[in-house]
This record gives sequence, C-alpha cells and structure tokens, in this order.
Amino acid sequence: MTMGQARLTEVAEAEAEFLETEVWSRLHAAPSAEAFATAWLDLQCRLLGAVRLAAVLIAPEPGTALAPVAVRPANAAVSPALIAAGDRAATERRGVVRKGEDGASAFALPVLIDDDLRGVVALEFLAGSRPEAKRVMRQLQWGIGWLEVLIRRRHPGSREQLVSIIELVTSASARLSYVDATLSLVNELARLMACERVTLGRLKRRHVRVRAVSGNASFKHRSREIRAIAAAMDEAVEQRETIRLPVPAGGTPLATRAHADLSERGGGRSVLTAPLHMDGEAVGAITLERATPFRDADAALLEQLCALVTPSLEARRQNDRWFGGRMADAVGSGLRMVLGPRHVAAKLIAIGLAGLAAFLWTATGTWRVSSDARLEASLRRVVTAPMQGFVETALVRPGDLVAAGETLAELDDSELRLELVRVLAEKSRFEQLYREAFAAEDRAEARVIRAQIDGADARLALIEEQLSRTTISAPLDGVIVAGDLSQALGSPVNRGDVLFEVAPLDSYRVVAQVDERDISRLAPGQQGAIVLASLPDSSFDFTVETLTPVSEVVEGSNRFRVEGRLTESLPEMRPGMEGVAKIAIEERRLAWIWTHRFLHWARMTAWRWWPHG
Repeated sequence: MTMGQARLTEVAEAEAEFLETEVWSRLHAAPSAEAFATAWLDLQCRLLGAVRLAAVLIAPEPGTALAPVAVRPANAAVSPALIAAGDRAATERRGVVRKGEDGASAFALPVLIDDDLRGVVALEFLAGSRPEAKRVMRQLQWGIGWLEVLIRRRHPGSREQLVSIIELVTSASARLSYVDATLSLVNELARLMACERVTLGRLKRRHVRVRAVSGNASFKHRSREIRAIAAAMDEAVEQRETIRLPVPAGGTPLATRAHADLSERGGGRSVLTAPLHMDGEAVGAITLERATPFRDADAALLEQLCALVTPSLEARRQNDRWFGGRMADAVGSGLRMVLGPRHVAAKLIAIGLAGLAAFLWTATGTWRVSSDARLEASLRRVVTAPMQGFVETALVRPGDLVAAGETLAELDDSELRLELVRVLAEKSRFEQLYREAFAAEDRAEARVIRAQIDGADARLALIEEQLSRTTISAPLDGVIVAGDLSQALGSPVNRGDVLFEVAPLDSYRVVAQVDERDISRLAPGQQGAIVLASLPDSSFDFTVETLTPVSEVVEGSNRFRVEGRLTESLPEMRPGMEGVAKIAIEERRLAWIWTHRFLHWARMTAWRWWPHG
C-alpha cells in the first residue's frame, strides 16, 4: 500500500468515526420521538452496512395503528417485500426474514411493551449467507431496546408501576421489625407480580442467606430448596446484574447455572433475581419465581423497588441489632427492678428463675443420644436364577407379601419340553431296537442299545429336573424387598443372576445414623428405643450390637452407622421404615444435657479462631 492510499484510508476512517460520533450525539440529544427514531435508524444502518432501505413504525398509544416515524433513505418508496415482512412480524409478533426476488432480504422485528405491539422495525439488507442474516437479526434485537426506552418514556403504565412501588415500600416501612418488614415485602410482591414464591436474602460472609420467603413464616435454612435459592442470589450478587431465566433475547451474557438449577427444581419455573445495593455495595438480593416468563417491565419494576426499599430495610435491621450498650441498659434495668423497692412481680420471676437454675444444676437425668434411624431386615434370602433361560411371567413385585413355596416367577420352558419330546422319541426307538436285538439273540448289540436307553433315561431325568426349576418359589414367609421382573418379561437371565430378595417379617434390626460428636460415647450392649414415623404412638426397644468405624456424609454432617437388635416387632412393620432412635448413655445433670451441644460448638469455635493452641 502506497503512502497516498494509506492517507486516504486514515481520512476515511476518521470521517466514519466522526459521523458515528455525530449520530450518537443526535441519539442522546433527540428532542422528539421522530428525531430519536431517525438517529437510532441511522446508527443501525451504519453498524450493519449494506442496508438498502429501512423504516421504523411506532404506535402512539397501545391499540392504535402503526405510523412511520423514520425512513432511510428519506422519502424512499417502501417495497412490497418490506411491507409484507412488517405486516407478518406485527401479526405473528416475532422476527421475520423474507427473501426478495432481487437477492435482497427483508428483515422485520416487532417492538413489544408488556405484550402489547407498540412498533415494528423493517429493513432491506443485501445478506448473502445465513450467518450474515443471523448477524443482522441479532443486531436488531440488541438495538431495539433503545426504542423500548423511547416508548416507555411516554407509556402510561410507568405511573402505575410507580404507584405499585410506593405501595410496597410504604407497606414494608409500616412494620416495626426487620423480620416483619421483609415478610410483608415478599408477600405483597408475590401478590403484585403473581409469583408462586418470592424470597429475600441478605449477604453474610460473602454468601447470601435467605431471610424471608413469601407465604412461610419459618423455613429450614439447610433445606435443598433454600440452598438453591441462596445460590441463585449469590450468582446475581457476584455479577452485580439482574438475572432473568429464561434469558431474554439479546440480553447480556451472564452465568445462570444456579438459576437453571433452581428453575429445574421448581418444575421449569421462570426465575428473576435482582441484587440489593446500599451505598454502592451489595447487601442482598430478591428472587421471584412463577410459571409464566418475566417481561422487561417486570425486571424494571423489581430493580426500581430494590433501589427504593433497600435503605429502609437496612435502617430497620440496624435498629434490631443487639449492641453492647443496649445489652448493658437492659441488664441495669433488670437489676433495678429486682433489687429496687418496687416491682414485686419481677422479684417473684427472678426468684423462680433462680430456683429453676438451681434445680437444673443439681437434678440429674438419663442422657440419650438421638439420631435418625430406619428398620432393616436382619436376614435376606436371595433368590437366583437356577439356570439360563428367559423370563416368561412375574407374579410379585417389591413390597408384596409371600408365603414359603409361593410362585414368584416362571421361566420359559418351551425349549425344554421340545427336548423332552425328542428324547422320549429317541428312547422309544432304542427300546424297539433293543427288542429286535433281544429277539435275534444278539447279546452284544442288546448291551450297546441298553446303554443308549440308560443315557436317554439320564437325559430325561435332567430335563425333568430343569423343568421343575423353571418355577421360581419363595424360600420363606416374608416380603419382597428387591427384584421387579414385571418390566423385563422375555429378557434373558443367566444361572446365578439375582432375581429377588426376600426378608422375613418377624426379624428386624435398627440402623441409626449417629453424629460424630456422640459416637465416642456409644458401645455395644447399650439400650435404646425407636419411634417410627408410621407408628408414632409406640416405642420399640433395641440393643446396640455393632458400631461401624466408617463415616458417611448425611445432610452436611458426618454420621456413623450403628446397628441394634430389635427385641420385638409388629406385623405392621416393614423394612425401610424410618423414625428417631434414642440410645441411653449415662446419668448426667439436666443443665449439662440441655447445654452440652452449645458448649461443644463453643469449644470448637474457640479452638478454630484462637491464635494459639
């Protein structure tokens, strides 16, 4: 490239940059809707290039006819292909691409505000390939947000949204406590946005902790649903962006893995999360879930609400905190009530609390370790396939009660019966030959044929034995705990394959999942009792027999398997029933029994944070 050509290229690039900057300036300073749409259309044409004809049509009010507000080139005649594409986009409310006869493609995209058709953007582009057409449509989808802003400036629904926000903020501010304010906010927001669930969380130690759930005064923080919601809130807080799922077309690419997991747990619900900010710092988030997709107006409403309600909520939370000065004032006031000349009721209450503390410190009781537990059969008989074959019938399924000798399943015996007929025919032929040899006094031949008859008898005995094994029977009275062949009829089985597992109904063992903090206190021979969820009115005694030295993680904590022998059983019991088991350890003071978990936690926390060992 010569110096002259390079100079021309620099001049062309500078001119293009100047023109684009001038278009952006006109866009931001547009005094009217027509000027705004014209500047926007000029910018889109420059970004796309090769645009032959473009037009923007906008409805002044919802439900009114579309009117052109910008055309490029100015005063150009709109082609029939462009008109047809625009009409189809307005009718079907989706993007449309129509191939023209002269090689140009007509693109049209509707502008929807709260599901109302408020405009159409249409252009003719010399797109020669499918990727190029996708680029044009994607650029229009990204740029159409500016037109939505233009229309929303004149949209009467903005006033309604502002009224809704003010009502929500007023309702939350009228509450006396932070808990009541947050619960009122999520309940009212769920009603306003027609959501199945609205959740508010607050940032704590770099992770959001759920504080309020609509329709629930209390909830378990460690449940899977709550943890999934907290993860979605963390996702929005970390990216400092409002996240909507399903992701809107043309939206900013964001990480939405936690939101997708939350949506899947809710059966495919739509999810919308907006972070709460105070003085430029994230302090929490609000998550909305409902069956219908969230619109841009919903996201805008939630963002405006978060901006207005966050200062009020934070101020109320600060007032609810337990400061040292407040604690000291409360202690001083209490001492004055107890030691002063008046307040007889307070003195009586103090005397009662002192007596209760003395009783708890001196009284003793049996310390019992509690844990989740379930019933397991102490014996399981495995029913295996006696030979190779195919499943013909299955008469029982897991949970069915069976008696000893009852038929559980049958294998296909057609081949064995054909073999039986063949061997019988062969034996009959040998017997005929034997009679002929015997009549001819050919003793050597008769002995050979006699041996063949004995072989046929042996094969017949084997076949009959195999036929008797095609019927699979229960080895004992009990319940089927494993094995479902009803979905495997006709499938092959090999000799030794496990078909069923049968457990007796009169012999059970208790399997308790004991927390690692208590496992060192347990030993074989200790007595315990279990209450089953299906039989809450009765407790059943058991004796600890085995402590498994291998732990497993259950609900976020290490548990050890402890097995015990149940001393009695009821016909209503079934393997797999769950309940709560308590194992008696030793006599301890009641105060220690009721506080030892807290003391254990305090010791471990102190050891973790104390700088020296």
